[in-house]
Amino acid sequence: MTAAGVPVRKVFLEPGDVYFGSGAARVETVLGSCVSIVLNNPHTGYAAMCHCMLPRWPGKNVPQAIDRALYRYVDTCIPRMLDVIEAHGGIASLEVRLFGGADMFVSSMRRTVGAENIRVAAELLNKRGLVVLQSDTGGTSGRKVRFHTWSGEVLVRRIQSFAERSK
Repeated sequence: MTAAGVPVRKVFLEPGDVYFGSGAARVETVLGSCVSIVLNNPHTGYAAMCHCMLPRWPGKNVPQAIDRALYRYVDTCIPRMLDVIEAHGGIASLEVRLFGGADMFVSSMRRTVGAENIRVAAELLNKRGLVVLQSDTGGTSGRKVRFHTWSGEVLVRRIQSFAERSK
């Protein structure tokens, strides 16, 4: 229930899932190296949240809008999310948040999947002139993210990685 006593729809995003909607919803996901972009238009009440797994679409052709696989990739998901948000009242007053992109495993790679997910997301949002109002990215801890669509509030709780627990 929201503060106003309105029933709340509960949504859990698995990797590659996306939420679009208006009305009261509590949208949650758990992230490691994946990222979640939260978009909220407080004037229209329309919101979106995704759980992207990888930075770039691996195919040669851009996926069709009906291909749900496009939500797995940061570079195809963000443009689609923004298209839908624009169709539901525009992006002029959009609130943008970015979470995740942890380095969950010890690696000798200079650029990890998590770091690349963050970089691609920030680059795409910046190209559209959007400012990230809230972020919690990088590091070695996973995150549980909870988005209250009725208020725009996003709560983040850190989750220890396997490496941190075994120390």
